[in-house]
Amino acid sequence: MTVYVREATRADYAALSGLFEEIDRLHSEHLPEIFRARRGPTRSFGEIASLIEGHDSDILVAEVDGVMTGCAIVYTWQSRDRPLLEPLRYAMVDTIVVRSGYRRMGIGRRLMMHVELWAQERGMSRIELNVFEFNTDALAFYKALGYETLSRRLVKRLGDLEVSGSMATLPVVVRAATRRDLLQLEAAFPFGPPEKHAERLDRQDRDKVVYLIAWRGDQPVGHGLLKWDGASEGHIRAAFGGTCPDVEDLFVVEASRSQGIGTQILQAAEKLATYRGFSRLGLSVDLRNVAARALYERLGYRDAGLGPYAERGHFIGRDGRREYWEETCVYLVKSLDPTVNTRS
Repeated sequence: MTVYVREATRADYAALSGLFEEIDRLHSEHLPEIFRARRGPTRSFGEIASLIEGHDSDILVAEVDGVMTGCAIVYTWQSRDRPLLEPLRYAMVDTIVVRSGYRRMGIGRRLMMHVELWAQERGMSRIELNVFEFNTDALAFYKALGYETLSRRLVKRLGDLEVSGSMATLPVVVRAATRRDLLQLEAAFPFGPPEKHAERLDRQDRDKVVYLIAWRGDQPVGHGLLKWDGASEGHIRAAFGGTCPDVEDLFVVEASRSQGIGTQILQAAEKLATYRGFSRLGLSVDLRNVAARALYERLGYRDAGLGPYAERGHFIGRDGRREYWEETCVYLVKSLDPTVNTRS
C-alpha cells in the first residue's frame, strides 16, 4: 500500500468534511457537555480555505489509491510576549484524523512525519498538540512517536452535584444524558411513549433541552427535562415571552424518593439556567400532588399567578394500546440568584 501525502486544496473541502465528521462525532460522544452532536459539515468552506491558504497554517492530506484517508491541520504558534516567558515559535497540530477502515496502517505516522518536515522547513524545532484524556489510542500513538506530557489541564464539573442521601449507600450524581445512556434509560424508566428518551436526546442535540439524569453508581434513579424555550402552554409563553426556561417531567424512582434527589436535579437545572443568563426558572405541578408542591415551595418556587389550567394528552404505549392522561396544574416560578449558582 502506497500512502501519498500532499497539501490540501479548496477542491478537497467535501472529503475533508467527511473526515472531520468522524473525529467530531468521537468527541461529541465522549464529551457532550463540550462538543455538540451535529450532522453535516462542522467547519465552513471559508474556515478550511483560510487554513489551506494561510501563510502560517496548512492542511496535509493522505491518500491511498486516490482516496483521502487522513488529514492533519498544523499552524504556527508564537508564545506570548511576557517577561517570564522565553520567546517560542513552534508548530501546533490542531487536528489529525485517519478514516475508519484505514487505521493502524501507518497513515497517521506518515502524516505526523510530514508535519515534522513542515515545521522544520519553517525553522521550528518544536511541535505541540492537545489530547483529551478519553482518547487513549491517540495518547499511545503520540507516545510511540516520542511526544511527552508537558502539562495537564484539569476540570471540575460544577454541574455534577454529588451528595449522599440519608439512605444512600452510593453518592448520587446529576448530569446530562448521552447517547450511550439510552438503553439504560429505557430499562430504568419504561413508562410513557417508547420513543421518549431517544426523542429527548434528539432535542438535546439541537440545543433545545438538557435531559438531566440522576445516577446512583451506574443506575439511573431520576430525571428532569430542562427546556430552554420554556413551557409549551400558550398562556405561560405569553406571560414570560421566552425568558423563563421550564423543567418538565421531574421524576425519581420510588425506592430512591425522600433522599434529596429531586432537589439535586432542580439545583442542576437552576445552575444551567443561570449559566445561560436566565433570571428565573419555572415548572408546573399537579394540584393533587401536595408533597411535590410543598417541596418546590421550600426551594423557592412561587405561584406565577396564572391560575389553574388543564394539561392532557395521550400516547401509544409499549403494548400498543393508547393511553390517556390529564392533570390540573398550577405554574410555579423561582427567581434565580446568579451569585449563588455561578460563584466559584
